[in-house]
Amino acid sequence: DEFVVFDMAGFGRIGLSICYDAWFPESSRHLAWMGAELILNLVQTPTSDRAQEITIAKANAIVNQVFVASVNAAAPNGLGQSLLVDP
Repeated sequence: DEFVVFDMAGFGRIGLSICYDAWFPESSRHLAWMGAELILNLVQTPTSDRAQEITIAKANAIVNQVFVASVNAAAPNGLGQSLLVDP
């Protein structure tokens, strides 16, 4: 029910999002406005839309000029294919 960012000593400011949050550009944009340098998007996607989530992670990194880590669960609850995208 709120946007969350925190500072990680020696690294920078991290913004948190879960699963479907990434599909809404305003969520990532708001985390970036709050100073996030990395958006950590935790996912549990066992469906075929993982390919779209990968594209969305890349787009969010580019348009917000932040790193995006899209971390998907492994089988059987997810499809894996986690990635870290640079801006």
